[in-house]
Amino acid sequence: SPNKDGRNDFLKPILPENINGFEFNVYNRFGQLVFKSNNPMQGWDGNMHGTRQAESIYIWTCSYRADGKPVQHQKGTVIVTR
Repeated sequence: SPNKDGRNDFLKPILPENINGFEFNVYNRFGQLVFKSNNPMQGWDGNMHGTRQAESIYIWTCSYRADGKPVQHQKGTVIVTR
């Protein structure tokens, strides 16, 4: 619910410490990339280029490497409500 109430305003993965090679992507139901970040501290706020995205289901992917471990790939869905 990215509605600026201070609760659940950003979507970002919970990661182990000491990571590198991070990439986080969010796609709409049509497969269009609406958010991309290589900064593990940056999350998606429900906007694309400053435009509020529709209430819908979005797909996210996350890839990262923890120190001394192979690359991890995770994916899931999130429902945006306001």
